[in-house]
Amino acid sequence: MSRFLRTSLLALSLGAVFAGSPSANADIYYFKNSSLNVAQGNMSNPPVLVYTPKNGKYEADKTGSFIVPIRLTAEKRLRARIYKWNLKEATSGTLLADNGHSNIWVKKIDKKYSLKVGWNELKHLESAGRKICEQHGKPDKKVIKPGSSKTHLYYEAYVYAKPKNKHGSTARMAQILPVKVVCMPEKFKVTDAKLSVKYHGS
Repeated sequence: MSRFLRTSLLALSLGAVFAGSPSANADIYYFKNSSLNVAQGNMSNPPVLVYTPKNGKYEADKTGSFIVPIRLTAEKRLRARIYKWNLKEATSGTLLADNGHSNIWVKKIDKKYSLKVGWNELKHLESAGRKICEQHGKPDKKVIKPGSSKTHLYYEAYVYAKPKNKHGSTARMAQILPVKVVCMPEKFKVTDAKLSVKYHGS
């Protein structure tokens, strides 16, 4: 991983949400408000990677799904109009939503989604999560590790605005959603048992 990418991820891991500066072809920045908010509280059912020991190896639970509320807003300034936008999970390169095939021409956008996150969205984190359990898991106790720079979802949005017949500018926003890693203890089974009955009194 390059030094630039490591520095970028470190900044984002602190919950940074930012808007891009004017593009190289633009003399004026055509946004006055832009934001990308990803809910991270317990009410949002945040994604979790769960591993269970089996045959000497931690195996990921590939069932279940999670709901992540996300909101993208942007507002133009001056005589510009917003004509295009997109939202993706950047680590996996998955496009989550955009304006479609035709350009729009609006003063602002306010998009709200409840993203369903299942194994398809988490499987690129499987190896990193397993290594965490191999290092920190315990055979007799459940261990929960917070999301790290190696176990997170990285959401990124681009919004484009311009006046008619002029160069425009781009607002770039990004936010990281940490993914917890849960290392389950080893399952046990009863191989032998003895039962005895004792009487007390009559």
